[in-house]
Amino acid sequence: MILDVGCGSKPRGDVNLDLGPTVLARDSGKHTRANIYASCTMLPFRDDSFSAVHFVGVLHHIKNPLVAWREMVRVCSGIIVGEEPSKFNIHAYLDKYHAFHGFTKRQMIRLCRDPRLMEYRVLYYFNRLDRVNLHITAIKKHVHT
Repeated sequence: MILDVGCGSKPRGDVNLDLGPTVLARDSGKHTRANIYASCTMLPFRDDSFSAVHFVGVLHHIKNPLVAWREMVRVCSGIIVGEEPSKFNIHAYLDKYHAFHGFTKRQMIRLCRDPRLMEYRVLYYFNRLDRVNLHITAIKKHVHT
């Protein structure tokens, strides 16, 4: 199953989570289409509940994005795929709900470091010249008992 964290008005998972019914981001629809309302800093799921976790533009809205990242790693049993605005994304400076105005690649690499991960990558992603983002992919280690 796929968990979409911070799904907004464009859910992409089997389980779609957002903070509430109203979208706070300025570049999305007015209402979320989430089927679960909860904070991404305290995900209401057991460890390793989802084979994949997906997010787009969530971490820069949170005062402590490391807590949210660790929660995504905790509930994932396979792969995490996400996207965050980089410091080079002009739109990251225009939204009053942003706790961070984008991340540098180095900041995102530091944030993603987690001993539960087998591998993680952070790459620049250019979908438009004014929207330079960071693409994050992480693979969780399998613990054999």
